[in-house]
Amino acid sequence: MQLPPTTLLGAKGSEPFPCIEDLFALYQRKGIRTVFFSIGASKSALADLEIAESIGCPINIICETEAASKNWMEVRDVLKTHKAVAEPLSAEFSAGAETKWILPKNVRIFSELVAGNLRATVEAACEAMKVPEARIDILKIDCSAAPGRQALYEVMDAGFRPALIMIHWSESPDASPPTKIAAGNLQNCGYLLLKKEGLKYLYYFVDNDMYTTCSWELEGVVNPMVDGIVNEVLLQVREQAAAAAAVPTTDDDHSLSAIKTIISDMEVLVSSSQTPLSSTLSVAKALGLPAPPNGVYTVPLFSTWISKLFEKLDSMKLEGDARAARKEIIVSLKNLEGRLEDMGTTPSSRDVDIKVAMTTDAC
Repeated sequence: MQLPPTTLLGAKGSEPFPCIEDLFALYQRKGIRTVFFSIGASKSALADLEIAESIGCPINIICETEAASKNWMEVRDVLKTHKAVAEPLSAEFSAGAETKWILPKNVRIFSELVAGNLRATVEAACEAMKVPEARIDILKIDCSAAPGRQALYEVMDAGFRPALIMIHWSESPDASPPTKIAAGNLQNCGYLLLKKEGLKYLYYFVDNDMYTTCSWELEGVVNPMVDGIVNEVLLQVREQAAAAAAVPTTDDDHSLSAIKTIISDMEVLVSSSQTPLSSTLSVAKALGLPAPPNGVYTVPLFSTWISKLFEKLDSMKLEGDARAARKEIIVSLKNLEGRLEDMGTTPSSRDVDIKVAMTTDAC
């Protein structure tokens, strides 16, 4: 995936934000109808103004406080005259606004954000811009902790997926549990962290929505996303082991790797009665081990496998690291053999617990 280069907007002000370097190229088709929402109260208006100036779109502002609303009204006055205010409400906020060429009417100030009214606000803004469907193309959030997270959740819950989201987190996502949950949810919804500058983060929508890759109705599964990832990794490991074991068994290094795999599979079956992966039988065949009678795995079968694996290990002439690996494998085999002895090597109810009919993939 080729990611767009980034830059720092509002670098001359007191609140620079990381952003896409060529915003116009990204939004040239939408142009003046690019829906840009800025929520909260930054220390400086420069980053917002540079976004609006480069694309030619309005700034739809939802202010966190009355003071923030007054600051933006002052910026609107500065844009009319292109002269700095002699006694600004904030020494930082409107500084530099006189250099920006933006129509004052394109600075649109909405009332304070109230839970549940974000969609209505977006619909009103889009209607005023003659945008047929309610959407947000660029979102910038610079709120105190709870309102910032609330605004982000409302955007996601409303189904909006801005191509760019710029957030000033109140705390590092790795250090603050509430921020970690909000940042994690954002990336699980399909966003990639493109750049960060201090606590200011730039996210880019790549549509890799983790939530849609699994079912959320599986009983007994703690976390279907984690479960799916773990199973995928295990499958890759088993496939790699099966491929390695497919070479002639006279190659002692490959044989050691295959023996490790078959021990691991036996331990899983004995411990949890889980169905073996498709690699189990192919690895056994590559090692010259007898196939399960009638396609069933039993304790006596595993005892036979262990005996043959000991014979194979004894016949190997190894040096250096391979000798050390063989010692570790012998210890694992002896531990597994002890567990099987505790169960009893004659057919029993335990055999019924661990037997697994072979699947089409395993055959």
